[in-house]
Amino acid sequence: MNTVNPGPMIETGLAKNKARFTPEMMAQVADLLSTAQASGTMIKNLMLDDKFAKGPARYFDRSSDKPVQSSPMSYDQQIQRELWAFSMKAVGLAK
Repeated sequence: MNTVNPGPMIETGLAKNKARFTPEMMAQVADLLSTAQASGTMIKNLMLDDKFAKGPARYFDRSSDKPVQSSPMSYDQQIQRELWAFSMKAVGLAK
């Protein structure tokens, strides 16, 4: 299964505290920003395009079609377990 980092999409309204989105901060991260439209397109492509169906699972960053290495933290099994437990609790599926 491929996975993707959609990047920050501040127009979605998902950020709880927008006070930090000052013009200065936005200028510093401008090259990291994405849109819900671009991120949705990338997710759709990962699911449906044949070029992504072959080979091992890969990680993609924002709208690039070239896989990248995920952060070292993503390989930490304790963090993986904690994220899984948090996610299950957040959606009401925790035991």
